[in-house]
Amino acid sequence: MIANVPQTKLSNPISDTQDAARMERGRALAQQNRCNFCHQSNFQGLENVPRLAGQREDYLIKSLRGYKDGSRRGYDAQMSEVVYAMKDEDFVDLAYFLARLQ
Repeated sequence: MIANVPQTKLSNPISDTQDAARMERGRALAQQNRCNFCHQSNFQGLENVPRLAGQREDYLIKSLRGYKDGSRRGYDAQMSEVVYAMKDEDFVDLAYFLARLQ
């Protein structure tokens, strides 16, 4: 348990059928924005670069929005630079894709 939150509350199992079009848009956005450069080709992260694959979709969206509006800071300015030109609907599709990766 973390901070008195039951373990079941920390996981967010995804049971819906994947939308192939959204998965492809998310995959294309990840490739276009070179997410695999820092977060590794399997999006599992490495050392101080966080894992993206399988994270909660709402957490990923909130994080991306935070990098864009400056309320969340990365280890360097790269995340802000990457998300600057992205639209909110891009964040939604990218998070959809990443949350469904294993």
